[in-house]
Amino acid sequence: MQKELVLDATANQMEVDDLSPPELSVTAQVLFDQAIQKLKQMLYEMTMEHRQIHSAISKCGKDMDRNFQADLNGLIKNEKNLEQNPENLMKANSLIFDHLVSSGMCEVAESFIKECELPFNSPKYDMELMKKIMEPLRQRDVRPAIDWVKLNAPNQFPLLFKLHRQYIIQLLYEGKRLEALHYSRELQSYGEMYANEISTLMAAVVLWPNTDRYQELFHPNVWQHLEEDLANFISKVASPLPNLINTGARAIPSLLTLKNIMVKRQDHLFNSDELPIEVPIINHVHSAFTCPILKIQSTDNNPPMRLNCGHCISKEALQKLIFNTRHHRLKCPYCPEESSAQDAKRVHF
Repeated sequence: MQKELVLDATANQMEVDDLSPPELSVTAQVLFDQAIQKLKQMLYEMTMEHRQIHSAISKCGKDMDRNFQADLNGLIKNEKNLEQNPENLMKANSLIFDHLVSSGMCEVAESFIKECELPFNSPKYDMELMKKIMEPLRQRDVRPAIDWVKLNAPNQFPLLFKLHRQYIIQLLYEGKRLEALHYSRELQSYGEMYANEISTLMAAVVLWPNTDRYQELFHPNVWQHLEEDLANFISKVASPLPNLINTGARAIPSLLTLKNIMVKRQDHLFNSDELPIEVPIINHVHSAFTCPILKIQSTDNNPPMRLNCGHCISKEALQKLIFNTRHHRLKCPYCPEESSAQDAKRVHF
């Protein structure tokens, strides 16, 4: 009986000891306090950094509203309504389809055709050939592309050199530097044309993986540019869509400025089919005629007209020259020959 009482008392004492809070040693308390101080300092720094970021982000909306114009209507007279004009919509869809194919995105192009609201007759591309070459290239397999170009266009030295170079770089990524050195013999025939590029590539092969000096060779965008070049060559289509978008983007700020300045004279300023400003076009996608008299480009309503002497002027300039003449005869502004306005022929580019 006495032993049982002792055991019960011991058990109760153990339960009391288990429920009592644990005590930290002096060293543990110091370390714990230091950890808390570090955590507080970290939270303070995060809060201050968040305030700076939040302040900058909060200004983005105001800056966008101030610097970006949401309404772009009324900038030019001959605006094209794609949604309500089936012909314009078909042209836009064709441009998008050509761009997708010329970029090597065959599956996206096929899906675009199926999901397009207006069906149109797409150009005859060899989609199976595109897939056969482009899909392995996206998986970093360059050999099918090299074999095809060698067989079908052995004189395409710039494209072949890029393909050979990317194959060597891919071998380096796969840890096959010795194989890359052996394959570099394929570049012997390009020595005269690409001596500097070959020397840079071989230095990168020797120094691999320490290639900080040659980062441009290993940039991911190199693969994207190679895909575009190869797709353009296979499809034989150079899409004008990027150039059109870039040209329009460069013209919009100037047109918006004119619209804001001449808001009261907008009808007078934007009556013409031509743009009221000059927009620089880096890569022309079609031929254009500029009237040597009025210094404006031709349009469907103001086409170029060829006189009997062979000189060309715009239709508007022709009408102004014959306005005060008898029998609609005019003298060419560039030579002594006279001709009748009825003899002038429209020139098509």
